[in-house]
Amino acid sequence: MPQPPKRSSTLILLMTLVLVLSLPQVTAGEDKSAEISLSQLEKAYNLIQENYVKPESISKKELIMGAIEGMLEKLPDPHDELYTEEGYRKHFRKVVRGNYVGVGVILGDKGKHISVMETFPYNSASQKGVKPRDTILKIDGESTADMSYREAGDALRGKQGEEVKLKIRHLDGEKEEITLRKIPVQIPAVEHELLLGGKIGLIDVNYYREDVEWRVDAAISDLENDDLQGFILDLRNNGGGLLPPAIGVASRFVDSGLIQKFNKREEEKKYTSEGNATPNLPLVVLINDRTASASELIAAAIRYHDMGVLAGRRSYGKQYGQNFFQLDGNLYLRLSTMDGFVPEIPEAGLKPDLKSPDYWKDVEIAAEWIKKHAGEKTPLKWNK
Repeated sequence: MPQPPKRSSTLILLMTLVLVLSLPQVTAGEDKSAEISLSQLEKAYNLIQENYVKPESISKKELIMGAIEGMLEKLPDPHDELYTEEGYRKHFRKVVRGNYVGVGVILGDKGKHISVMETFPYNSASQKGVKPRDTILKIDGESTADMSYREAGDALRGKQGEEVKLKIRHLDGEKEEITLRKIPVQIPAVEHELLLGGKIGLIDVNYYREDVEWRVDAAISDLENDDLQGFILDLRNNGGGLLPPAIGVASRFVDSGLIQKFNKREEEKKYTSEGNATPNLPLVVLINDRTASASELIAAAIRYHDMGVLAGRRSYGKQYGQNFFQLDGNLYLRLSTMDGFVPEIPEAGLKPDLKSPDYWKDVEIAAEWIKKHAGEKTPLKWNK
């Protein structure tokens, strides 16, 4: 548990407060130690402007951004970030809308090199024959053995029309060099399919957009049949998104009761199930180390109410919720404002009930568990 349109209504939905960045104006009753600290910041800024040896190299914007970023680095949550307007819009498009410019792949577990976990249809990678479980050996001539996930991901995204050269090793061992063009990629919010001759319904949730709830409902309706024994809800590689749609998705799998409770300073916020829309068949939720935030909320609620079990590997362990705040100068602050989640999301991540050695075994392990519990109805005490 890594852009918005200019419509003001969207910004109002996403931002609970607009902050104005200015040098401090101390009023009566404020902490005197804060007054000293902020006055020192103002004095340092003025000294730099007036005395630095190379005034032509000074950027007022970069100085202010550096000061804000320095404050954020002192906070305990690493997800508190400062965004430029361009960075904010990219984040919004990727996390909330599920679209970006790239080649259409999700990168997988890193061994010596970067692997391909998923490809999206009608995009550059899939059209050139890149498949899940392929290994990316080089990107633009540089070995991926020396790259982090973030570096590899950044290299495969960019501006529309840019090209990137990859050296691929396919699952059968054949190596191939291909050139991919970066194009707009639209990641589907929800995908679904029937497995094992219609006995298991797989629902893969990729993003929590505003349409995700009715898409989950449509998937459930499409999957239902007389032979259905259970569901697999795939939340792997889903790092979260908007909270209200996530609460709605959780409600589809929890009959009633608490979905999530958290603290926002002195305020306690509770969300309860809107009513289960799913047949109470055995349910397995797939998680991994990139299952974070809103996805962990859903998985924790399902497990808390004994509506299903978790399978895969430990989730990310994101313990805080964030809000975006707009600052002056087209800067945006992503700040942790919520904690104390119930059901709890441990710092070490949610622990799977069914451990799986790797991504490619997850669905098989989940399917075996569902077959074992065919005919049972939730909620059940699965550990008994």
